[in-house]
Amino acid sequence: MDINADIAEKIMEWQVDRAQRLYRDPAQRDGAFKPLPDFLLRDHELLRQTMRDRGYELVTIGDPPGFRGKMFTASFRRREESFLTTQPDERQAVCVAALKVYGLQISNDQ
Repeated sequence: MDINADIAEKIMEWQVDRAQRLYRDPAQRDGAFKPLPDFLLRDHELLRQTMRDRGYELVTIGDPPGFRGKMFTASFRRREESFLTTQPDERQAVCVAALKVYGLQISNDQ
């Protein structure tokens, strides 16, 4: 699974060249391919804002350290819908929860 490419395709609705790590936004007039954003490291705010614009409320909680170490739970909510996951990194948790909104299942989802 390529979280960045999946977010670009499913959530941002961009055309993605996975081999070249490029994307093109069909809504943009220039139609040029650009480097694929890294939603896990640098461009996580773009994902958060996109989900906010679509009516989802994001809640993140840092779980106390336990036998698995520090974990983060992220949940996107809208009306009666709720999509949540627990991951070892807050940004990863946000990305996985957003992908769950769009029906994708992640192998390490907790």
